[in-house]
Amino acid sequence: ITDKKAHEIALSESNEFNREVISSALEGIAVTDLEMRYLIWNPGMEKISGKQAADVIGKTISEVFDSEWEPTAIASFKKTVNGEVCDLPLLEIAASSEGPAKWIFRNVAPMRNAKDKIIGTISRIRDVTAAKLADMALVDNEERYRTLVEASAQIVWTADARGYLTSMSKAFERMTGLSVDDSHYRDWALA
Repeated sequence: ITDKKAHEIALSESNEFNREVISSALEGIAVTDLEMRYLIWNPGMEKISGKQAADVIGKTISEVFDSEWEPTAIASFKKTVNGEVCDLPLLEIAASSEGPAKWIFRNVAPMRNAKDKIIGTISRIRDVTAAKLADMALVDNEERYRTLVEASAQIVWTADARGYLTSMSKAFERMTGLSVDDSHYRDWALA
């Protein structure tokens, strides 16, 4: 094998490896050129967006996205081609006939060539619906707990691992004459 042929084989294997990495990523990955045309749209993007690569590659951001995503996508593109990395606000996609509501994390960074020149953008999109729903359930549970404790005629309190009071019911305050503000860092057994 000549050096040239060995180099061609190594380059081909490297390119195939890079394609496999992008295709295997669970996150959505999309790459645009400086004219806002999509060059790469991986299976993760297909799953999250519901848009197939064949329908996206070669089209511009405006041709691909509806009014819900387009303004943010174009604004982040403009910042990114000027060298900024954009962590965009969590996007809530309302429930529709296509499925339940979901929340999407989006990040856009400059795509640079070997000479460090910006040649486009690379976007990462992640469906964070499970984490968002868990967070919402936690907030809801905490609110129900607070409501239950406040309405209870029973003496209810919480203490940290050291035994210091961290919260208490109104009944506990009435019985001991203490308030949460008075009792922070105070051993509950002394109340």
